[in-house]
Amino acid sequence: MDYYDKNKVSYNAIAKKYAANYESIELMEKERLEFSLLLPKGSKILDLGCGHGRDLEYFSSQYNVTGIDISSSLLSITKERVPTATLVELNIMDLDEISETYDGIWCNAVLHHLKEQDFNIAIGKIRSKLRINGIFFFSMKHNIQSHWDSKYPSHPRHYTFLKKTTVDSILSENNFEIIYSRIDQEDNTGTGQRRSWLQLLTRKL
Repeated sequence: MDYYDKNKVSYNAIAKKYAANYESIELMEKERLEFSLLLPKGSKILDLGCGHGRDLEYFSSQYNVTGIDISSSLLSITKERVPTATLVELNIMDLDEISETYDGIWCNAVLHHLKEQDFNIAIGKIRSKLRINGIFFFSMKHNIQSHWDSKYPSHPRHYTFLKKTTVDSILSENNFEIIYSRIDQEDNTGTGQRRSWLQLLTRKL
């Protein structure tokens, strides 16, 4: 099975469990606020990899929102909680099929699922969907080895590790101004383990 198809099958299978497990992530509250402060109310926002719609619902009170995800099962959950949102089932690598452009793109915990050789290509596609001076936020797991995970043993998902310096360089090559690039820590859902997240807020020049 193709790499992306395998991730898609896994997310479709675990959609309800995933939604329940990640309904509240305190770490992202600060990032959502920082993203929002840079965008006037009524802006067009794309939630790229919107999952079960937690962040999309947050933004829908202020913005004209569109959500894209590879998983039809997760999009069904999002449709129930944000019925007014425009939702599209799509792989990030096919983003050029979307004709719209946006004032802001939010991409939480998604880009670490890309193949390493696709990361630069994906950033270019994202840039093409942002208006000049548009805001792009994304987060990805940091300080991990590239691997197929075992959290849901029958439905593994692949994670790709990229160094922070590599990510910063790719953003610079694609003419993004980095507003901040930092590594934050998060408790692993009550297990006492700590996970590192690379958090980036950028602007298209």
